[in-house]
Amino acid sequence: MRAASKMRVALAAALLLGASGCGELLLGAPSGDGAGGAGASGGSGAAGGQASGGAGGAGAAGAGSSSAGGQGGAGGSGPCALGDLHCGGVHGNELQECDAVGGWSTTELCASVCSDGACVTPPSCVESPTCGENQSCCASYLVEGGTFKQLYDDVNKTDDSFSATVSSFLLDRYEVSVSRFRRWVAVYDEAGAKPAAGSGRNPNNPEDTGWFGDYNIGLPPTAADLDDALLECPGTHWTSAPGVSEREPMACINWFMAQAFCIWDGGRLPTAAERNYAAAGGGQQRVYPWSAPSKDATISSSYAVYYPPGAIAEVGSIVGQGDGRWGHLDLAGNAWEWVQDYWAPEPPTTDCQNCANLTVGPDRAYHGGGYLTGVDDLIVAYGGDPGAPLAASKTIGFRCARTP
Repeated sequence: MRAASKMRVALAAALLLGASGCGELLLGAPSGDGAGGAGASGGSGAAGGQASGGAGGAGAAGAGSSSAGGQGGAGGSGPCALGDLHCGGVHGNELQECDAVGGWSTTELCASVCSDGACVTPPSCVESPTCGENQSCCASYLVEGGTFKQLYDDVNKTDDSFSATVSSFLLDRYEVSVSRFRRWVAVYDEAGAKPAAGSGRNPNNPEDTGWFGDYNIGLPPTAADLDDALLECPGTHWTSAPGVSEREPMACINWFMAQAFCIWDGGRLPTAAERNYAAAGGGQQRVYPWSAPSKDATISSSYAVYYPPGAIAEVGSIVGQGDGRWGHLDLAGNAWEWVQDYWAPEPPTTDCQNCANLTVGPDRAYHGGGYLTGVDDLIVAYGGDPGAPLAASKTIGFRCARTP
């Protein structure tokens, strides 16, 4: 039995279980008024869902650190002790050491990720695949936290009632490539390749309880089944052996595969608020990720990959004009990108504090527009579209968020 058929049988079994623990996957169940189970009362079982709010977190960018670890934005602030290490620099990817006069000096430019005062190579890049400007495909840049208005740019969308505050976080500069995903497939049958319960939690959102064991129903049982599922996807660019598409976005993955990969790779899917904050340039409220000034609606194939002509491109193929405020590429166009949230027509609250829409519903959200969509879908304030979490499409990929 091929993987897609196995997953349909498993889903049918989950539906029969009903309230016994698979409420997360009741794709046909109406979301109603958003209660979806425990709601604000705080329940977190798979059958009940989670509260949609989030609070606290690390605060705005530039907090710096006076001890090993921490993130310093463009260099950190406050006193430090000789020998202390932290991550700093414009993109947060410089390993810096406190010198004899209490200043931070860069000792190493991390090829991929700087986190908690150390350079880290995610497992998907242990063999150093390159993307864009011959850079590690796992390069992860700091997004400095702050406050912005969701679904607002004062040009196409003028309702500014949905305020969101996001703590600083790392976001992969590139969409996950076929080459990176292949490394997960290669170890898929080994211990640790599939997420443990509770892993992948957003540390800035106390309502996020991470990976549910019931999510495993969205993962093929074996690497061979996963390969089959990827090959069965109409229009797939996946091949069982490395081919010509290794630097293209990894699409044809369902939501569970995307989240599981990110967890294995040391991260998680970004929330809708985080991704949109990065794309909007934070409080700059950009029309497109590259808009400078923010209301500039200039767009062409020199900025993004979209329709026409409607052909997928290698990740990071447009460097320079299409960059976001913090240096990320393809935040609009090329592949749509899964986010953590369940889809809803509006954000879960008008005062989001590191929040995500975790109220169980039939669809997850994906954002950013793709190579087969027109310019309207690339507008940051457009928000996102709904997709069944077990569904896979040749147009939907993802990127990972990480902890500084």
